[in-house]
Amino acid sequence: MLEKFKSLLLLLLIASSLFFTYQLWYGHKPTELAVEDTFEQVDAEQPRLVEDAIIPSQVVINRGDEYYYFRKDEVHFNRLWMFISSLLKTVDNSFASGEPPELVELKELEEETIACIKCYFDPLLPIGDEMPFLNDVSGDGLNVLKIYCYDDASWLVINQPGAGGTKHVSLNQADSRQVNNFLSYVIMDHDQTYTLLTSELVSELFNWEIEVRPSIYVPNDKVIMNSLLLDQELLDVDLLLKTFFVDHSLARVIEERDGGLLYTDGEKGLRLTDYNFEYSYPRLEEGTTSALYDEALRNSINLISYHGGWPANLRLDSIELQSRRGNLFYSTEWIMYYNGYPIHTAQPTKASFNDLGLFHFSRMLFRPEDDSIVINEDPVSVEKTYRVNVADWSEAVKKAIDQFDDLLMISGATIRLGQVDLGYAALNTEGLPKAVPVWIISINGEKMILKADDLDIIYKEDLF
Repeated sequence: MLEKFKSLLLLLLIASSLFFTYQLWYGHKPTELAVEDTFEQVDAEQPRLVEDAIIPSQVVINRGDEYYYFRKDEVHFNRLWMFISSLLKTVDNSFASGEPPELVELKELEEETIACIKCYFDPLLPIGDEMPFLNDVSGDGLNVLKIYCYDDASWLVINQPGAGGTKHVSLNQADSRQVNNFLSYVIMDHDQTYTLLTSELVSELFNWEIEVRPSIYVPNDKVIMNSLLLDQELLDVDLLLKTFFVDHSLARVIEERDGGLLYTDGEKGLRLTDYNFEYSYPRLEEGTTSALYDEALRNSINLISYHGGWPANLRLDSIELQSRRGNLFYSTEWIMYYNGYPIHTAQPTKASFNDLGLFHFSRMLFRPEDDSIVINEDPVSVEKTYRVNVADWSEAVKKAIDQFDDLLMISGATIRLGQVDLGYAALNTEGLPKAVPVWIISINGEKMILKADDLDIIYKEDLF
């Protein structure tokens, strides 16, 4: 009899354990979903407007074989984008499929006399209903926008990924005149020209079959960049705790050996230091998403604004729909820029979310110190920072190809050149963060960072 009672008690204990485990994982909503209007209780930054969140990743003007390349936050870039974005809000939305027939004929006959503004968007520029741009055009967004000019005529040509295809509309005389005047003004004040890399050009140069992704432009003349001293972003710990926990006083605090603090309420955790944080909510990873691109974009804008704010030179770098164990979710990444160049760090500022909510967020940002620009006459500044004579793009690409040479020789694989661009890498120099100019080369999906002057490789573990 006693043995039967023990067996029954053991079964009851097992059943109750399974029940409470189920309740812990699936039995109640996350606090963020159960409590309404928690955002209103926190004095966080107001989210940006959609039209201020997405800007072109590249703006290029070409006249025949001459290309003028404009980087994010350069003066002419901002003027160009202000002009084009204003045009997209007012232009006639009666688009026709394909490129304009008269333009196709002109391009075949007189390609060198046709001017063109090209804007590349990554992430996509949102368009359509309830969007500020081209609100009568359907589709998630566009990835390429071109404005062609010939004499007094101009055409706006857009490209949408997938089934959207290419569409065009003719601009009226007033807009065409404004485009031509703007082109002349910008080109007269911009002396650096660029080359558009093609598979034929690069394959011949390196004597190897190389596929080049469209829209890679490299400078024709020598480039000089400055190294930069960096300031780490200081985080408002109290505000962050309020944004991640409904009642952070209930969270347990664990002090780690490196001085970091881990806050957890048993379901989610927030690891904080003075200059970065990482948040995770593992249970929400089991959810999926049905959100379209425009909704995911708005969510991304809200997240960065709410959890730490959106500094002036921070740019939305990517929004990707990804899959893990059959569950769909969005992954969003931001990167800080200086004078149009991205600053690469060890820990990306990145968020992952689905319809259940945010389940991962990491943030670490640096900005250049105000006094970190080199002044030749100032010996103190020269000690801290220095000018860099940037190696030619072809030398950087050759160095990157050489690193893959053995593997490529064995496999006989075609080289796919996906990126050739300049930027900065944040390094730890005598305990201080410093940004050094770098070439970023992508070959067959593998990204390589090379110092811009001597082309030494910078490994991921070298980044600050």
